[in-house]
Amino acid sequence: MATKIAEIADRNAPEAPIKPFAEMTETEYEEWDRGFIAALEAGDDSAACASLAAGVPIYYREEDTPSEGVIKKYPVGRRELVSFQSGCERFLREY
Repeated sequence: MATKIAEIADRNAPEAPIKPFAEMTETEYEEWDRGFIAALEAGDDSAACASLAAGVPIYYREEDTPSEGVIKKYPVGRRELVSFQSGCERFLREY
């Protein structure tokens, strides 16, 4: 059964299983992405925490993040500055 977007951002909803992106269908990934963005816009970091707990890196920006990239945070805590300007993820440097 597909997880509804509202369920991802709702702390009272049943926990949705998260699997690595490589194992997701395109539909599952798009659904996950919409829910993740909705949760971030709501100020709820539970989707980011759930992704990290499931072994999936997250991407985000902070006020002082250089304009040429975004921060990629791995579940182990390592952070990198990466760029998507070429259409593909490109490592810029450790962050």
